[in-house]
This record gives sequence, structure tokens and C-alpha cells, in this order.
Amino acid sequence: MRGALLGVPWLLAAQTVARWPIAVQVADAGGQYAVSFALLAIAGGAGIALRRRDARVLVAPALVAALWLGYGAARLARFDAGGGARVAVGVVQASVPQAERFQPGSAVRNVARHERATRALVAEAPIDLVVWSETAVDIDLDDTPGLVRQLARLADEVGAPIVTGAPRTKDGRHTNAVVLFAPGAGLAESYDKQRLVPFSEYDPPGFGWLAKLIPDVVKGDPYVPGTTATIFGAAPLPLAAPVCFEITDAALVRRFRAAGAALLVNVSNDAWFGPGGYPQMHFDHAIFRAVETRSAVVRGANTGISGVVDAAGRVVATIPAFEEGVLRAEVTAAGAPPLYARTGDAPLALALTAALGGLAAARMRRRAAPASRPRRSGSASRPAARGRAR
Repeated sequence: MRGALLGVPWLLAAQTVARWPIAVQVADAGGQYAVSFALLAIAGGAGIALRRRDARVLVAPALVAALWLGYGAARLARFDAGGGARVAVGVVQASVPQAERFQPGSAVRNVARHERATRALVAEAPIDLVVWSETAVDIDLDDTPGLVRQLARLADEVGAPIVTGAPRTKDGRHTNAVVLFAPGAGLAESYDKQRLVPFSEYDPPGFGWLAKLIPDVVKGDPYVPGTTATIFGAAPLPLAAPVCFEITDAALVRRFRAAGAALLVNVSNDAWFGPGGYPQMHFDHAIFRAVETRSAVVRGANTGISGVVDAAGRVVATIPAFEEGVLRAEVTAAGAPPLYARTGDAPLALALTAALGGLAAARMRRRAAPASRPRRSGSASRPAARGRAR
């Protein structure tokens, strides 16, 4: 589950402190790997100190902890000092069970449920942007022009753009899309998911036989991936809409930021997995993407956890998992991209290369050193083994 090729970057050490704002700030410089490094350096140093029974070894991990948390405190203070333009967002969480989605008439009822919730949300106070979930519209929009007109009328009625997931078909190619309905413009913009989930959304080459063994999971025609980091300009802020697991892909989200996104909207459906820790773990990825790009994240998930995270990685509001509800919050437009959004993992790769080079050089020196020292008595070929620093 930690892989980035066929899986997702899951269960990283950094994710254990995702909900501790001071601890995640360094992600704007080195991503969640920088947070993992700090945690492992502290734990490793403490372990060595215990093994050697030498308190002096604790100086290094203590210094790492001071720098890590000091940086976090300084960055949080900067965000508390002010911000940019703010817009009001509303999120609808319908909490439709996965089994119900495939029942006759469910898709129509689901849309109606979202419409009612949206009208109620806007009736309380004006909203600048409404976010639904990945599966709020379970009907191919290109096959149902009447539904397109219906949702366009809703956007006109509430006076705010509506962002929702919806399947689409273009030239016989099916895509898992996010669309934006804008007042006065109808279906204004669309983004096709780029990073598809193996077996659930497409059959990896050579594994078609496996898909046939799990027909309850692999249903319908496969999707084709999108190729463009689309920015929705008809929203109150230029926004990007990574779909579901795409929020776990830091490189993809950085591309959205580089393309001009000032807000991230993540639509998702976690109903597949049922109760447990999974919804919270998925939500935690949104926290890291917010800090890494210094962009607020608005998350609309069918069964939750839906919520809003500010650019400092602080959770502003949530709707609990497997509860129906709505929320409203204000988000701030993103400012200049931070270091990690501009350089990605390049500094990490350089640091890793330097570390491996240093280890290789130390090993070579260790091998060469015995030739210049007299051998100990009783050694036929090399000096007695010396314990390594651990």
C-alpha cells in the first residue's frame, strides 16, 4: 500500500501526526517525507541512546525535534497573521451506502437528495461554491441532456457554481470526471481523472484474467485516464479537482498547483470500505496536500469524511463518516507556492544520494584502513571485527 506505481502512498510514518498542525508544517519544504524523516530520526536516536546507555546520544534527536517543531511554530504564526481573499464554500454529504447506489432508481434519488440539501444550505446564507461528492451524479451526463439542464437550473437558482463528480463518455471513451455547473453558463468545465485505480477503474495490462475473477468489484466498461491538469476558471477561485485517491498523489497535486490552482477540491467515494479507520486515513492525505502546496482543500466524500482544511493543514470543519449532513466554511486563496510545490522530491533525492555516497565512502575507507595498521596477533587475513556505530 506504500507504493506509488500500482498502489497509493499509504501508512507513511508522517501520517501518524497528520492531525498535529505544528508537526506537519515542514511538509511545505520537504513533503510528508520530511515529516517522516524527523520522526524516524528522533525515534532512531532515542533507540541508539537506550542501546548504548549514553544520554549524550540524545543531543542529535533533541536538536532535530527542536528544529522540526520550531519551524512548525514559526510557520503557524505566519498563517495566523493574516491571509488573502476569502470565499464561502458549502459541502453536501449524502452518505449513500455502496449497495444502495446500484439499486434501480437510486441515481435519480441521489441527485434529488443533493438538490434538496443544496437549497437548504444556500437558504441559510449565501454560498460562493457548492461541492458534492464523486458519486453524487451516478448518471453519464453525455447520455442525459435533461439532467445537464436540470443541474444547470440548480446552479442558476442557488447563484453559485456546483462541483460534482459524474461519469462522462466522449467518442466512446468513458472517463471518471469532475464537472462544474456555473450560473448562467450551465456545464461550464470538466476534468477527467488521470490516475485511475487498478481493477476498480481500469484493467492493468496483462491482468484482464484477474478482473474476470472479481466481477463484483470490476463492473462496467473501464475508464480511460485524462491527460490534462485542468483548472476550473469559472469558480470564485481558480480550482483543481483531484478525484478520490488522486489526493494521495503529491506529484499530481503539485502539477495542479503549478497550473494555477488557488484552491483544491477533492471529490471522493469511500463507501466501498465501510466503517473503520480508512475514511480518516484518506482524509489525512488532504491535510498533507494542503501544507505541501499551501492551498486550502475542500473535500466532498459520499460517506465522509467531508471537510475543509486550511493552507496551514488545520481542519476547519468536517462531517463525520457515514452521517448525512452539510457544512459551510470560508477558505482563503492560495498565495505563492512553497518550496516543495516548486521542487517536489528533488531535494530529497539529492539528500538520499549524498547519504548513500557518504555510506559508500565510509565503507571504502574502512576496507582500506587495515592495510596501514599492523595486524593483531592471531589474525590470518584481517583485524578482529570492530563493532559498527548503530
